[in-house]
Amino acid sequence: MNTTLKMTLVAGALALAVSGQANAAINGISTTTGNDLILSVWDQTTQTSYTADLGVTLASVVTAGGLNQSFAADATLTSFLGTIAATDVTSWNVVAEKTGGVSLPGFTFLTTSTAAAPFAGPANSILKTFNVGPDQYMSAANTAAGTATSISVTNASNATAYAGGTLFGNNFGGKATTFTNDTAIGGTMNFFNLTGSSTLTTAASKVTQFAGQTFTLASNGTLSAVNANLVAAVPEPGEWLLMLSGLGLLGFVATRRKNANGLTFA
Repeated sequence: MNTTLKMTLVAGALALAVSGQANAAINGISTTTGNDLILSVWDQTTQTSYTADLGVTLASVVTAGGLNQSFAADATLTSFLGTIAATDVTSWNVVAEKTGGVSLPGFTFLTTSTAAAPFAGPANSILKTFNVGPDQYMSAANTAAGTATSISVTNASNATAYAGGTLFGNNFGGKATTFTNDTAIGGTMNFFNLTGSSTLTTAASKVTQFAGQTFTLASNGTLSAVNANLVAAVPEPGEWLLMLSGLGLLGFVATRRKNANGLTFA
């Protein structure tokens, strides 16, 4: 396979990936692998909120032990932030959930928090009900967004999809009594995995911090997920070969240009 064809296939794959993301909806509910990370921002003063699917699955974050990635603001978030005044009260968080149905096994919540480890998790019986409000909120946001990956609504126009409402908002509708899962724009939060035991007891659920992981939402809407403990991925042999082929092609082109510029005519 020649280099041109390889590059064409790579470009095509990237185009399909971008196209797939553009046609994806907000994936907020799952009882199997878990949903994507969801960014929620709400302005309590104007009663307006923004919800976005970050396109990173709960399972991938758990497997990797964290996340190193930057997410630029889309047009919807930029527009939303443009309506916020300096005196407004705003909050944001990043959440991902995998519901366990009636029983607790398999129930997982990934959440940002201003807390520092260690802290006691909510009672198992309370953690089991965490999904009730968020499921309704994310389902409503998904419906409102259609095929888009983000949506901005007002409490007056769509109270269920409004992130700052009683279904979600601060502390998952008041259920996260042992920690705070939101902060103001410009703030930084840690990241935790909350899991319940197999019994509906009043004992505290398990809280595991992603060591070194922080999330920061800048005033321009850029969300930075930073984990200094994650080692950068080493390219596969095939990736090295493609990279070396590209460098060789660049060297060949540069040599041809140099030779061409050196020609003289009588």
